[in-house]
Amino acid sequence: MNRSLFGKKIIVGISGAVAAFKAVSVVSELVKRGAVVKTIMTQSATKFVTPLTSETISKNECFASILKRKGSFDVGHISLSKWADAFLIIPATANIIAKIASGIADDMLTSAFLACKCTKIVFSSMNTGMLENEATQSNLQTIISRKIHVVEPAEGRLACGDVGRGRLPDVDIILKSIENILNRHLDLNGKKLLITAGPTQEAIDPFRFLTNRSSGRMGYAVAEAAAKRGANVTLISGKTSLKAPSGVNAIFVESASQMHKAVLDLAQSNDIYILSAAVADYAPKVKYSNKIKKNRIGRCYFRPHIEA
Repeated sequence: MNRSLFGKKIIVGISGAVAAFKAVSVVSELVKRGAVVKTIMTQSATKFVTPLTSETISKNECFASILKRKGSFDVGHISLSKWADAFLIIPATANIIAKIASGIADDMLTSAFLACKCTKIVFSSMNTGMLENEATQSNLQTIISRKIHVVEPAEGRLACGDVGRGRLPDVDIILKSIENILNRHLDLNGKKLLITAGPTQEAIDPFRFLTNRSSGRMGYAVAEAAAKRGANVTLISGKTSLKAPSGVNAIFVESASQMHKAVLDLAQSNDIYILSAAVADYAPKVKYSNKIKKNRIGRCYFRPHIEA
């Protein structure tokens, strides 16, 4: 499975053009590769593909109106812009490109795009004459100067019947462009990482155990970051309230001895070890099979996990 986009939070903006149908295919492929995708449509885009289609494919709400609210007091385009790792516009019409270059924010798509500080990629698609017009070329140079990535359109037969530049590239080329731009710092690609996180629980009896207050957040954050940088990550975790990061192979344990065994079983098959778990130093010598009386807890004897 292609893991290069696991965990990426991606907004796909769809503007009004015949090529909008390709955006739905791109959303489908991004989801298959592990990305979390949310879509935004202009009103004209909804004439070509429906919000329901993109919602079904992405498994997330499609945003088509800046005024639409569903019981939340978040400002929609601002919360979206803070959420995303990348913002794509597929296809980007001459009109949308002109708005971006001028800083116009008159709908959900342009407002969110203007507010967003993440990686931005624009896939232009339009008639050859519109593309080659001096105004469009000037607008493209303007947005490029603002560090917005512009992927050149392909040549071929256009929807209007003309033949020339302006055709939206095929889906596989679009995906390759996205991967190349988002994964330029994929410096852990092919590396295998073993990470431990969270606390251990040392049982006294079936109801009581010794533990600590470790949240596991550091280990989980390291695992997520490593996976985004291309690593094949195995996370061995004690019990926490956290959800395992997307794209990470998670193994859950309770006691220090269980964590010890899990680490030794996988030690030879990994390249890098990051041991950030808060492992208990001692465990009761005897684990009682029944609940013991309170006055006997003080008589429990403890042993270190690793004998000198």
